[in-house]
Amino acid sequence: MEGKSGNMNATTTTNKTNIEEDVNIRELLLRYLAYWKWFVISMVVCMSLAFLYLKATMPVYKVSSSIMIRDEQKGGAVASELTLLDGVDLMGKNTTENEVEVLRSKSLIRDVVKAINANVLYVANGFLSKRDLYDRSPVYVDQTQFRADELASPFVLHLNVEDSLDMKVTLLFKGEEISSEKYTSFPIILNTDHGVLVLSQREGHFLSEAPELIITISKPISVAKNYLAALTVAPASKTSAVVKLDFTGTNAKRGADFLDKLVEMYNLSAVEDKNKVALNTAIFIDERIKIIGKELGTSEREIESYKKREGLTDISSNATLFMKEGSEYERKRVENETQLNLIRFLKEYIYKAPNKEKVLPANIGLSDAGLLSQINKYNELLLDRNRLLRTTSDNNPIIVNQNAMLSALHENVKALIANVEESLVIMQNNLDKQTDKFKSQVGNVPTQERKYVEIDRQRQIQSSLFLMLLQKREENALAMAATTNKAKTIDESLAESEPVSPKGNMIYLVAFVLSVGIPVGILFLKDMFNVTFSSKGEIERQKLSSLPVVAEVPILSKAKDEVSEQRMAEVFRLLRTNIRFSLDEKKKVMLVTSSILGEGKTFISANLAINFSMLGKKTLIIGGDLRNPRLFEIIKKTGDVGLSTYLSGAEKDVFKVIQHLPEYPNLDVIFSGAIPPNPSELLSKELLESGMEQLRAAYDFILIDSAPVGLVTDSLVLSRVADVTIYVCRADYTNKRFLEMVNQLSEEGKLPNVTLLVNAVDRESKRYGYASYGYGYGYGYGKYGKYGKYGYGYGYGYGGHAEKNAK
Repeated sequence: MEGKSGNMNATTTTNKTNIEEDVNIRELLLRYLAYWKWFVISMVVCMSLAFLYLKATMPVYKVSSSIMIRDEQKGGAVASELTLLDGVDLMGKNTTENEVEVLRSKSLIRDVVKAINANVLYVANGFLSKRDLYDRSPVYVDQTQFRADELASPFVLHLNVEDSLDMKVTLLFKGEEISSEKYTSFPIILNTDHGVLVLSQREGHFLSEAPELIITISKPISVAKNYLAALTVAPASKTSAVVKLDFTGTNAKRGADFLDKLVEMYNLSAVEDKNKVALNTAIFIDERIKIIGKELGTSEREIESYKKREGLTDISSNATLFMKEGSEYERKRVENETQLNLIRFLKEYIYKAPNKEKVLPANIGLSDAGLLSQINKYNELLLDRNRLLRTTSDNNPIIVNQNAMLSALHENVKALIANVEESLVIMQNNLDKQTDKFKSQVGNVPTQERKYVEIDRQRQIQSSLFLMLLQKREENALAMAATTNKAKTIDESLAESEPVSPKGNMIYLVAFVLSVGIPVGILFLKDMFNVTFSSKGEIERQKLSSLPVVAEVPILSKAKDEVSEQRMAEVFRLLRTNIRFSLDEKKKVMLVTSSILGEGKTFISANLAINFSMLGKKTLIIGGDLRNPRLFEIIKKTGDVGLSTYLSGAEKDVFKVIQHLPEYPNLDVIFSGAIPPNPSELLSKELLESGMEQLRAAYDFILIDSAPVGLVTDSLVLSRVADVTIYVCRADYTNKRFLEMVNQLSEEGKLPNVTLLVNAVDRESKRYGYASYGYGYGYGYGKYGKYGKYGYGYGYGYGGHAEKNAK
């Protein structure tokens, strides 16, 4: 049973909490709805601003593309031979990440901007709107003779079409007008400090398409920086060679052109890098061909001169027969000497200072595999370092590391060249010895033939070398022609159909949220910084006090019509009823006080006393505010004799200071009397207790209109003879901190049985929150009611001043 009882109590508490939350939410919503005009105005303003923003802002489109970066060099024979360190991560990044940095380099983007003339912006200026025309502009600018790279600030051209014949062109620089002239035909030539600008009409377009055209010419590197901020280059995944390109701009066509040109120029740059080895090899071969050609021509002319001088027409084949056995050695000697010459040519090239930072010739016919491998490694590392220098500085630790590796490889190649040269010289000496051995066998050959063979041998060497160089030049040219692009386009540049910014739905949603949020925020801040309260509901909602609120007394309508007065009378009947329920037969003395002046305690005291007297109960109202009496203003009678007269001892009988009110037969009054110099001391006398004992026996209800408890201690002194305290607060007037004071006084027992009464509640006020929520007054009243000519006599007003209106 106890468990069931506990569950029922918990359920009841939960239901009560939910009901209170529902009421609070409903009250809050109704209160905000009272400011519906604020919300309507805010919504109209915010939606109008959103519309104007969408109208005035140029839409931004997103253009996307994707490419695949080739991991291996596939540019031909030379490129294949130069592939090295495959898979080695020299930069701490993989190949794709390195290429991403190259694609985002300012120099590359600047070249793309120049290529598509993106530093010239064409904007059609309309009413509350702007359009980025790009290639749909009726006028285009030729900046061939204009030095845009030298611009410190953009040039701005305003072109206004006044009619079919006149065009006004205004040139602005740094916001200041430089020139303004009218033209009747194209082309328009403008001479500036940075060169000549030529304006021409675009074929297929008419000036009427853009009556007001703004042309902005900017520095390409400045535009490149803006484009770099709008460009996103990222790998599709960590392990993928696919790179996604995204660009946002105010013209979709220009964005697509930019991405396409970026990939194109990236490929051109990559091809140039890959062909640098082949280009340097071609230059080396061409230089050697010129030298060998001259030497070969000299040898052939020497043979011709020798034959003419000696009168030789044919050389006997006997020499060949004698030298047949040594032909193999001679062939090897020629090949060895050819290799030796190539080594010496390469040695001469590598030791020249201008060639220190150039790639080394690789495909020139050398047979030593170790030397070729080192040359290829050196060339590939040099190209990689030069490529990275585009996006980083010389002080980068990775560049310093690569420079050290290049220096080591360079010295290694030099050492290998020296070793190969030394081995070829040794071999050449051996072959010479073998050749000399067979020379002794041809001693009988005529001297002319022997000399001819020596001269012809030199020619053969030169001829063999010349033919080999010609072959290598063709191979090198073929390798250059067969070079492929480094980036392969997977998805062509494509713009989204809807602009990414501004998004109309999002802007209107934000505007709607702001249109609601701004009034709510203002009301919230207003409430947060408000130090007063407006109603009983606000006291309970903000938990300002746990004391019961006996009633709310509304403000009487300014019109003071009969209905308003009847409603006020009904409020005091309700107040009277609530107080009677809280009193028993022994509790009949009510102390009415407040925090400060102007809260309407005297008004409440008088009207409540009148309502108690209407029940036929003997009622007495005492003016207990000896410092600032106001009761006589409401009762409309003079009060020279009163409470101070009795307490001071000037009148011994308390009943002699009572005044009867003819218009209210059951209501008597004791005014404050003359203002004494020592109110607290008078109220502390025992005469007060003895007098109240007599009055308790004579009256059914006694109300004491006391001084404000927040200013003086008189009310605390009077509280010893009271049974109930009615603490009057005035809506939108009493400070919240005074409620903390009355809470403390109640907890300390300095005021007995405290109940709160909220006076001057404006139920038509927006702050009150619900004009139609609360007590309804739909009853019908007669003109006089059951009390005849006395009707519902009561005073109305607040703030210590009231006017009696008795019917």
